Amino acid sequence: MTERQNDIADLAKDLLGAIVRGTLAAGASVDPDRSAELAVRCATALVDRLAAEGE
Repeated sequence: MTERQNDIADLAKDLLGAIVRGTLAAGASVDPDRSAELAVRCATALVDRLAAEGE
């Protein structure tokens, strides 16, 4: 895996945990596939944005 992929994977894990905790705290049921997809999309967008700002 590339450094970018590792960064996205690490961030997505953290985001997924936050999504699940927030969803459960709100009393809603967790859709694991949807939550994982959202975490990866958010992590990818953030890593790409930070990389673009660093250029």
